[in-house]
Amino acid sequence: MSLAERPTHEGRPRLTLPRSIRLAAQAAPQPRRPTSGGGKARRASESHDASKLGKVYLTRKLAALAEILGTHADALPPILCRRVPVPLKVGIRADLAARFPGAESDAIGRWLAGWTVTDQYQMQVAAGGVRRDLDGEPAGDITPEHAETARERLQRARD
Repeated sequence: MSLAERPTHEGRPRLTLPRSIRLAAQAAPQPRRPTSGGGKARRASESHDASKLGKVYLTRKLAALAEILGTHADALPPILCRRVPVPLKVGIRADLAARFPGAESDAIGRWLAGWTVTDQYQMQVAAGGVRRDLDGEPAGDITPEHAETARERLQRARD
């Protein structure tokens, strides 16, 4: 089937992810949607403990990272494939460049800049705790200055 014959959504061509990403996404269990009244209780009880790597969730951002690194989505570090972002260690860009030598450091830096400014990531940093390396191992604590900066960014985003 040619691209022109594929179904469209509101006049735009339908975009499809590479087969390896689609298969991985199909194999991963889908998150449950909250039922009426139960959403807040379920979210409050979810564990956001970074020591548990949890299930792999593939997104367009992760597909973009796989392309930058020149690898398949299956080869991405599991710490980046979590539904709730984990505070990454300071200097993680150099670790990614060392693990994937064919990748451009500038492109990795741009991707990390987009990843770390998200509200979800900033909420995890604002909460404090431990930063993680690519293997999910502890790699230092979040400094009070970093936590305060994250809280300020979140407050500016809300205002």
